Parts: sequence; C-alpha cells; structure tokens
Amino acid sequence: MWYAKNKRTRLVAIAVGIGLLFAPGPVLAASGTIQSQICEPFGETQITAPANDSQTTESTVHITGTAEPGITVSILRNGSGVGATTASSDGTFGIEVPIVGGNNGLVARGTNSCGTNHDSAAILVFRIVPKDEPAPATQASPEVTGLPAETPDIIPQPSGQAGEGQGFVIATPVITKPTPGTKTGSRRLWIKGSADPGSVVSIIVNGAVTAQVIVSEKGTFAALATLKEGANTIKVIASLSGQSAASEEISVIYSPNNPPQPQAEPKSTTIPPILIIASGAVLLGVSLYGTAAALHWLRLRLLHRRLK
Repeated sequence: MWYAKNKRTRLVAIAVGIGLLFAPGPVLAASGTIQSQICEPFGETQITAPANDSQTTESTVHITGTAEPGITVSILRNGSGVGATTASSDGTFGIEVPIVGGNNGLVARGTNSCGTNHDSAAILVFRIVPKDEPAPATQASPEVTGLPAETPDIIPQPSGQAGEGQGFVIATPVITKPTPGTKTGSRRLWIKGSADPGSVVSIIVNGAVTAQVIVSEKGTFAALATLKEGANTIKVIASLSGQSAASEEISVIYSPNNPPQPQAEPKSTTIPPILIIASGAVLLGVSLYGTAAALHWLRLRLLHRRLK
C-alpha cells in the first residue's frame, strides 16, 4: 500500500522537522535572514521639477521629486549616474546635478535595501551653452551610482605645492550655505558649496553620507539634507584623481517653529485685610454722616414751614 511504501520518507521528514524544532541559534538566525530579504513593493519615484522639455543656460539643474521615504535616489543623466541622495521621511528629495550642452535626459532611480530599482519617467532638459563659456576640460567623467555605506576615506594630498612637479592637488571643498551656527525651523535644508569641477562631493550630516553629487563646471554643488532636532554637524568630502579633501565641519541647529506663547494672566493685587477693614469703616462713617446731615436738613425745613 501507499502508506507502507512511503514509510521511510515519512520518517525522514519527521526527523528533519524535529531537528529544525531543536535547531541551534545560527540555523534559526539564517532562516530569519533569508526571510528578511523578501522585500515588499515600494512607491513610485517621480521628478516634480524641473518641467519636461525645459531649457536653461545654467550648467546645473536642481532636481526635486518624491520617493519612498528612506530609499536611495540616484539621478541618471543620459544613462550615467551624476548624483545620489536619500529620500526624507516625508518622501521628498532634492539635489543639484551638472548637465551638458544640448539634450539631457534625466531619470530619478529609487533603490531599496534589497537592490530593487524603480525609475521615474524621463524628463528632457535642453541646455543652451553661452557663447562666451570656455570649453570644458577633457577628463574622464566620474559616475555616481549610489551612496556609500561608510564615510569616504581622506586620501592625503601629495606633498609640496602644485606647479612643483607634484601635478594635480585637489582643493579643499567649502560649504557656503548654511553658515556655521545657523538656526533654522525647517527640517530640510539645502547644503551648498564649492569644490574642484568634476570632483565627487559626499555630503555628510551627523556622520552619515546623505548625498553624493558631481561638482559642476563652475565648481558648485548642492543637495537637500534632513536635519534632526537640535544640533547637527555637516561637512563635505571631495574626491578627484585619487585624492580627497574634507571641508571644515559646521554646526546647524534645527528647532521646530515654537507654538504661540500663552498670554500671561494679569497679576492679582492682594489687599491687606487691615486696609479692607479700614476702608469699610471709612465708607460706613461717610454714609452715616451723610444720612445724619440729610435728616438734620429735613428737620430744619419742617421747622421753618411751621414758623411761617
């Protein structure tokens, strides 16, 4: 019968089940790891600005949009990564990326922790290059495909000065906005600065890399950062040609808008009891004196009429 033929199979299955039931921690932990890799679908990634088929003469464009909170958003320009940032808790992102003369097809790619991608609809931005703009330097263009898990290392610059046989020496990046000690009531803040054109700048907020972007031909960069309540530390690291340099670290204080302060209640004035008694006695005396005066006047009037 079927039961007899499959008796050995059933015994093996029972043994495996008992083994899993009393399995040591590492086996159970491994099964949990496998389960954690099953990721659920996430929301769409969209570019809200600039508008499709727009034109500009600037060498950079500010890209803002919406995405699943917490995921990495990479910006692709004509298929190559030119910047990456993290979507904030309210599902928004913003970053400034360099563009080239002519057509720039821009796509925002959202990537979750499992490596699943979701691309936005592509938009087209046409850049009109000013006639007096110098030709860009011919060098290999870096590519930004995501955010590093750790803060980039600072690679020492060559000793000596540029022009003394040392070749290229990377410039120290500078944060121009916000200024040190800035106090803001907005949780989202644009971090702007300057660095060597073509270098990759990592924006580090409270010790974590929140954005990476390629510096424009004009040597500028910008990205939106999310602040925590209270004091926040911000610095940037620029990397180019095997070198890197860090800016000075600044502190920014985020304080949500304070609610309207309640109006102070009017202070009550306490009158000593002795004054209350004295005032009452005075009023009573004045009242009795007035009554007596009125009665005396009335008596005189009546007496005067009788005499007539």
